[in-house]
Amino acid sequence: MIVEEVRGEYGRCLICDNTDKEFGLTTVTNNFDLCITDPPYNCDYDGKIQGTCNNKDKHWYEDNIKDYPAWILNWFPEIRKISKTQLVWPGNMNIGHWYDYEHPVSWQIHHKPNTQGRTSLFHKENGDMILMYGKYRHQLDYKGRVNTIPLNKNSNKEYTHGCPKDPEIYRDLIVRSKATSCIDPFMGTGTLALICEELGIRWFGYERDPEAIEDIEKSIRWGQEARKNNTIDPSDW
Repeated sequence: MIVEEVRGEYGRCLICDNTDKEFGLTTVTNNFDLCITDPPYNCDYDGKIQGTCNNKDKHWYEDNIKDYPAWILNWFPEIRKISKTQLVWPGNMNIGHWYDYEHPVSWQIHHKPNTQGRTSLFHKENGDMILMYGKYRHQLDYKGRVNTIPLNKNSNKEYTHGCPKDPEIYRDLIVRSKATSCIDPFMGTGTLALICEELGIRWFGYERDPEAIEDIEKSIRWGQEARKNNTIDPSDW
């Protein structure tokens, strides 16, 4: 099996499934301070239901996961072995599955006042719940916190993917956690790489679709450009 790599100054993304037996999470020997990830939402986007992502309707992962609880067990326990703290956007319709797996130690809502929620649960509040597992609760003690960060409406115009994660929320969570190393098993457009390159901290990730390479390369480049003018230094944390 040939696995492509996308490299930045501070890390790399493997273009393969994170459950791959030869290159997946079970083979990772490094440990990370923080896993921050936006896994598939199990929404079954088919272009017919309300809530499809803007006019591109581009999703690299199969969002119709027939056995979602079993799917969580395919990768999340491995992530917990190699990272101290895990922050997960489960998708609001999947919160019950994650609580059945294990109650998080903390949570917060990412309030996006300039967008429309996909589900009735947060339709009016325009928010996504972020669940926290693992250690270091004193550093990320934000239970019930509402983090209001408007989406950058221009952030997706340069990407192939229709729904890139907004960099501002990643930057806030990473800086506030004081993480000096991060992992994302579902890199998507590479938002984690963008922020980690900007902050000058180690990162590692997986994305199984080769179509994501162009977007991840853009994120790495933008992060490196931002680093030139960035005054945040992890050594000062």
